[in-house]
Amino acid sequence: MRRLKLGPEIFVYVAIGAFAGLFLILGSYNGNVSFDSSLAQHLYENLSGASLLWTVVLFLIALLFRGVVLWILALLRGLDPATVFSRTNIVAMLPRVRSFAKNVLIVGIPSAIAFFSTSSALGQLNIFNSTRLRDELLFRLDTLLTGTFPPLTTASFSWPHWFIGAVEFSFMHLVWALVIFGAYIFIAHQHLFREAIGAFFLGLMVLYASWLVFPVLSPHDRFIDNIYKLPTSASVQRYVENYQPQQEIKVFLEKMRESKEGLSVLPTSTFPSAHVAWAVLLVYYAWRLQPLLGLIAFPFAVLSSLGTFLFAQHYFVDLPAGILVSVVSIWVAHWLAKKQERLSWRKVPLET
Repeated sequence: MRRLKLGPEIFVYVAIGAFAGLFLILGSYNGNVSFDSSLAQHLYENLSGASLLWTVVLFLIALLFRGVVLWILALLRGLDPATVFSRTNIVAMLPRVRSFAKNVLIVGIPSAIAFFSTSSALGQLNIFNSTRLRDELLFRLDTLLTGTFPPLTTASFSWPHWFIGAVEFSFMHLVWALVIFGAYIFIAHQHLFREAIGAFFLGLMVLYASWLVFPVLSPHDRFIDNIYKLPTSASVQRYVENYQPQQEIKVFLEKMRESKEGLSVLPTSTFPSAHVAWAVLLVYYAWRLQPLLGLIAFPFAVLSSLGTFLFAQHYFVDLPAGILVSVVSIWVAHWLAKKQERLSWRKVPLET
């Protein structure tokens, strides 16, 4: 139990308590959840058969991807790929099944619970933040750092059609890539998974704290569409009047509008950018697991991060802030993992 407390996976358990508490406190303040409400019941009601099915499907995709990677690595090393799945290798892997099952119970299931707690808390956070917006502050920071307003001015350039398509694909599929990679790293390297999931939830708690202090709508929702019909400064209005994105970006913005139809409260989680923070985590841990995977993930992460302000879904300042969150989270998680490893070595008896 001492190892668990010292390991980076402790942030999974901390996140469950933090997000459950945030859900109940903000829900009570918002007037739609009382303190005697059961978060477990709320999560149970939101766990549909479809979500559970997709969890299994994504896990199987990650398992298949792991097999493909092993096959490619065998070819690169000049080995017969069929030996990777030989009976000898499969029998040798059986002792790892026990460790795998243990990690499912100790880390895997709690991570799923923490994730659903996160989703529940975010809804209450958006309701609470809807009347506390600080969008103009981030606009001023953007113009101070860059001399312009990147979420609107970058779309004024003429970008190649294929490039916009690549950016959109990366931006829209980052979360799926992160989930599949999470399942993949759980299968391939469970010790590294513990560090990665610890960094993920530590970063998520930092993100939530910032979203609570600096509630901000996306530039698209706040300034281009001005969903809440709020007043805007003359400086912002000049950028909005000159905003003439190319057709591909217009189509993307229309998709975003349609995805938010029926929402009474819009997301206020732009600063820092979770997209950018997760892109950094994806590249770093993909590289740690296998440098080739890191090289594959890098352009995907860069394009996804570029899309955050090219599509006016984030401010430019959200990008360095998101990078900082991930760097700090990775450093803390890695430090705890090394400390846990040293403690494990001390417990190994010396041979006499």
